[in-house]
Amino acid sequence: MVLRGVGGGEIYSLEKYKEGTFSAELDFSLAPGVRYAFFLGVFDEGEPQNEIDIVEIDVVNESVAPVSDAVHWSADKMLWASPRKALRETSINVTLTWKGSNLSVYVNGEFLWSWSGKELGNFRALHIYFNAYTPKESGKKGTLIVKHVRYFKD
Repeated sequence: MVLRGVGGGEIYSLEKYKEGTFSAELDFSLAPGVRYAFFLGVFDEGEPQNEIDIVEIDVVNESVAPVSDAVHWSADKMLWASPRKALRETSINVTLTWKGSNLSVYVNGEFLWSWSGKELGNFRALHIYFNAYTPKESGKKGTLIVKHVRYFKD
């Protein structure tokens, strides 16, 4: 994984992946105003700049953090976005299964969302990313611990 600063912190894989099962165990602090994310993406000079947001966690207060997900063809074209769901745990296991044109996400073994779209067949191979984003003006600090990451080619 490579570190990259973004007004918080970010790490990503050097390798790129397409389809399979992606799993991570995450611990995070409930720091209001901080966004944590586990996602797949490619943001080089090529097009399209595909992105699959596996989980985006927006900490609202010290007891609730809504989680949402999205699929992007490019920075200016979102294909799908999930409804937000309240998350009260600060230690989670997240799994994405990507098979052909189908995506499914589970948090702590419970089904969270799924999406199907023919566009997935044309997605580029993607890096694995984790980040904790804090608006610089907020002065907030959050902690994201990635305990493990696993990828299985199905």
